[in-house]
Amino acid sequence: MQLGIALLVEMFETMAWLEAACASLAARRHTQADRDAIQAAHEACVIAQRALDPAAFYRANARWHEAVYATS
Repeated sequence: MQLGIALLVEMFETMAWLEAACASLAARRHTQADRDAIQAAHEACVIAQRALDPAAFYRANARWHEAVYATS
């Protein structure tokens, strides 16, 4: 299957909606451990960005998203 522009846009819109819902739930349900995990992943993103290391940023960003999803 080849993705057209319209389908790709719809996929990103759906992903954005789902991530916003997860963030909203995480904001209400988080614990200190959750906040620590999210903060650590964010700090790893900043370090990777400053080092201009896309692979490290990708991994840290994935950890950040997973921490938010787990918290939600």
